[in-house]
Amino acid sequence: MDSEIWSESQKKQREVEVRCERIYSSKTYELESCKSEREREQVLHLYRDVHRSYLESSLEGLPQGYSSLDASRPWIVYWITGSLSLLDVSPAPSMMRRVADFFGRCQDSRGGIGGGPGQLPHLAPTYAAVNAMASLADPVIMEVFDRSATYAFLLRMKHPSGGFRMHEDGEVDIRATYCALSVAKILHILSPALTYRTAEFFGSCQTYEGGFGGEPFNEAHGGYTFCGTAGCALLNDYTHVNTDSLLAWVAHRQMATEGGFQGRCNKLVDACYSFWQGACLPILAERLAERKGGAGEDGRGVQNGNGGCGADSGEGDDAARGTGGAGFWSPEDLQRYLLLCCQDDMTGGFRDKPPMRKDLYHTFYSLAGLSLAQGGGPTVYGGKKNALERLDPVHGVRGDRLRKTLNHFSALPSVS
Repeated sequence: MDSEIWSESQKKQREVEVRCERIYSSKTYELESCKSEREREQVLHLYRDVHRSYLESSLEGLPQGYSSLDASRPWIVYWITGSLSLLDVSPAPSMMRRVADFFGRCQDSRGGIGGGPGQLPHLAPTYAAVNAMASLADPVIMEVFDRSATYAFLLRMKHPSGGFRMHEDGEVDIRATYCALSVAKILHILSPALTYRTAEFFGSCQTYEGGFGGEPFNEAHGGYTFCGTAGCALLNDYTHVNTDSLLAWVAHRQMATEGGFQGRCNKLVDACYSFWQGACLPILAERLAERKGGAGEDGRGVQNGNGGCGADSGEGDDAARGTGGAGFWSPEDLQRYLLLCCQDDMTGGFRDKPPMRKDLYHTFYSLAGLSLAQGGGPTVYGGKKNALERLDPVHGVRGDRLRKTLNHFSALPSVS
């Protein structure tokens, strides 16, 4: 192609690259001027205190701009509590009670959580509420969730294709299917009725590119690829998925200049894909380790193993996930992008990319990606003081608190 002819997407891509290159160049100059390791660590700093302040104030109340997310209020609670958990900060007991009360008012009498009190039960906010509960691992919040009603709701959402609907008469897609499995796994209500033909449904959503689309024949996308990858891990069944092409597609989404991930081919870098794409790598690394160790496989990829849910098997599985598939991507480059290009060091929070504004969504998924990247290689960028709590990549919840939550629900009577 004539090098003088640039498409709009090429122009935007180059603009982002130039912004990141300038930031990296400036920080490199600062680092070269440092006279001690202490000074160097100040340049490569995770500003915990300002992030904590931003998150805690957001849990108390939000600016008017968030009113458009009225149907996503459990998600906002999840993004805030998940972020705080990775920073090893717990809300005050009074706030825990407010969260419990809020989720109770969002829960439908027939099962499922709505986007707010009185709203239609929907699998997306149900997933968000359960993950927020697991991020806090608070017994009072755990008691809010009606497992029998939730199980009935999940059965109603089950579709003959093997997938799930998002809500009554809603779309059947890979998001709903992953959300249903994740909720069922945490609440200890996963059953053969819920998993029937689900592995086949995931396989039908894999594209010729290697990633997953939202539905069969859709374009591969980072968010949907996470749902498919983590969903197969929850089922412990990759029989219908080509894991080699999946791994190749995910690994190629890391941008060469910026270091972060894009969501689709020919799209710009976005900090949220630090989790959506980045979480796939430790999950797939575990599969590769099983294949090398002699676990069963067929012509399309890897199967068997421990189901990819490290919270079930204790600390050892966290260590297995910590290898993070580092041979296929650069965890250090991702950490550099998040800390230097996305972090608001003045008022807290993280942004999509420079020069965008920070928000709660990108703050959580940046911290989640940062946690995974710190566990994915030998180096915590900026030193150990930047180390976050370890995240479980399958559920998107802090690992030790997920284990506590799973242990709580697994001790309860079965639901059918």
